[in-house]
Amino acid sequence: MQVLAEDLPLGTIRCGCHIVSLKLEPFTSFPILQLRDGQTVKAKLKPKKVFSKSGVRGLTNYPNGHGLASEFVLTHKGNMVFGNAPINQNLVFWFVLLPGHHQDTMDLKNQEFIRQMCLENINDRFPNKIMVQDCDTCYLSLTFMTYRTPWEMLVGSFRKGTVTVAGDAMHLMGPFPGQGTSSAIEDGIVLARCLAQNIHDQPDLLQGVNGEIMQNDMQRKVEAIDAFVKDRMRLVALSAQTYLTCLLMATYPMPFKLLFVVSMVVLFRDTIRHTRYDCGPL
Repeated sequence: MQVLAEDLPLGTIRCGCHIVSLKLEPFTSFPILQLRDGQTVKAKLKPKKVFSKSGVRGLTNYPNGHGLASEFVLTHKGNMVFGNAPINQNLVFWFVLLPGHHQDTMDLKNQEFIRQMCLENINDRFPNKIMVQDCDTCYLSLTFMTYRTPWEMLVGSFRKGTVTVAGDAMHLMGPFPGQGTSSAIEDGIVLARCLAQNIHDQPDLLQGVNGEIMQNDMQRKVEAIDAFVKDRMRLVALSAQTYLTCLLMATYPMPFKLLFVVSMVVLFRDTIRHTRYDCGPL
């Protein structure tokens, strides 16, 4: 936690004041930031939602080479998804989305249990079952997938004074479009650009007592953060695309799935448009 406190904790960014510590409120588990000027900031984000699938990731080593093409392969079978991509000529990364999730936290730490659970669920559905069977269990991980709904992006408040949120705190989404990390990097670029344009690139026009100058500087920070939040509203569409993809992979009756498919076709005819987005220079 101390490391997080020193480097943009939990996606919470405070302009103009150094963060010295981070702790959790004992009753609510909300993070509390302690600022150098003595103030405290409590993060009151709505709880994230848990998707009805578990994600398992692993690595498999082929001493004599795997012979796979250098490409990412994704296979859908029913309500399960298997993906794999070579890292080098010997090592292959793979993941599988399993239906449901396990409440027993001990299961999350038992790597042999994770492998057996994957093999039982995969059965003969996927040709790359051998990857799971021969994987190095020390690299296996089982996690629950969490997200925030797209309407939280529309109605949420992302600024209070000179405090804002970024990264997963702002737009936590499922991994299906593969845009979670890149969106967080975009946040940093856009925020830095907004701060530069509204604070450093504009000469201070106010001449007077220190209070007037400080007030003007504070207003510029607020305007910079507002510009950042307005720019990042493009993530509403990305969040909606991810959310609909989540629904398609869930266990809903066929009429509902047809509705989700129609919504995807109408709203996201070009399903990879988001990969061509350019957030601009720093």
